[in-house]
Amino acid sequence: MSESVLTALTRALRPNEIEATHLRDLAAPTSRPRPWSPTAQHPDPGLLRLAATLDHVPVLLLGQRSKVLARNALLQTVLGRSLPIGSSLMD
Repeated sequence: MSESVLTALTRALRPNEIEATHLRDLAAPTSRPRPWSPTAQHPDPGLLRLAATLDHVPVLLLGQRSKVLARNALLQTVLGRSLPIGSSLMD
């Protein structure tokens, strides 16, 4: 974002000092977000234990990009279709 646009926004919004600092931080972040890398994800063992105790409710654990990390049989029954581990809800 150019300095002139930032100045115009600051003038139009009339932020207090904290809000103006936040606006500057949003406009020029100090670090860039890391690009997404397709590393293999695994469900947390604690979440798997919890999911095992929740056999009376549908359970779905998703990872990055909506990849299925774990699910229970009741979820598949409710949805009426299979959701293989590693498949994506986005496909």
